[in-house]
Amino acid sequence: MATMIPKRFSVKRVLNTVRRHLRLCKKILNGSFLAEQIQPEYTDLIEKENVVIQQNERVEDAYDDVSYADNLLDDAVRNLFGSCEEYDRSNPSQSVKIKVFPEERFGHIVRAPYNKEIEMVNDLIARINSLGEQHELYPHSAELAALAQGLRDSLVARTSTEQEHRNAQIEAEISKENLIRKYEVNYLDARKTFGKTGAERLFPDISTSVSRNNVDEEDIVENEAA
Repeated sequence: MATMIPKRFSVKRVLNTVRRHLRLCKKILNGSFLAEQIQPEYTDLIEKENVVIQQNERVEDAYDDVSYADNLLDDAVRNLFGSCEEYDRSNPSQSVKIKVFPEERFGHIVRAPYNKEIEMVNDLIARINSLGEQHELYPHSAELAALAQGLRDSLVARTSTEQEHRNAQIEAEISKENLIRKYEVNYLDARKTFGKTGAERLFPDISTSVSRNNVDEEDIVENEAA
């Protein structure tokens, strides 16, 4: 008896099995109706899987965007720390660095989780603002604010993209299940039309693999040599 498609099969494997079934249906006289009645579900799964592939790329891009935005913000924090040290060398009595960076370091900020880093940067902005608009370090405030917002926006976009990706995967899974059921219906219809033997020929052996074919070919070569 032809083996039906297990639900555990990946979308790619299900599509390949049905593709082979469609091809076999077109080989037998009056078998095209089977191909026609499963084609809508087959096409739907292809479309759904294409969406998943596109969403995979969008998720990757979203992660890249977050990383890029974080790198820009990290560099801005480093630049601010360096500017504070430079300012203090020129104005020893001001001690600006310790006012802006109470811990007198910045590594814990750039290494912090994204949302925590944004909070820490907001604290830096508040300390810079306390120096007054006329202070030469004041322009760092606007730059940090813009970059922190950029990181925040990229995080929101990433979350949204991840959800869209999950939705696409769910839709593809539902479509896959529909195609598997239609495949089973096709088998029943094939048996009614062509009998058991005829129907068996229209459903591929899903255990077929390249390695198995290679073994068969090796056996043939050995037999011919003998």
